Amino acid sequence: MTQTIEPRELLTSAELALYNDSLSEATLRKRTSAQLRRDLQRARQLRDKAQDTYRRQVGETRQRTGTKRGVHGTSNQRTREKAQILSATVVRLSEAAQQVAKAEQEQAKA
Repeated sequence: MTQTIEPRELLTSAELALYNDSLSEATLRKRTSAQLRRDLQRARQLRDKAQDTYRRQVGETRQRTGTKRGVHGTSNQRTREKAQILSATVVRLSEAAQQVAKAEQEQAKA
């Protein structure tokens, strides 16, 4: 049975701030589309970094253990979960950016 690790245990303070901001709809509504695009770009960079780290770790585990999948017990679990958390953050920020951009377009028409 695997236990879920809290995001605050995995993420740096900057990553955690971005994650927490993406959870709060009130915070997302206060941001401009430019701010959301900047946050989205940063979240994508962090997600890609975590995914690359996970892939590298899997390759190293594969070499070290001789397993084909590169997974051995709970090795690399924390990095995989970090990448998943950041992927979910990207999705939330992307949706918020689309909504804000749409609202700004409607305001400009009015």
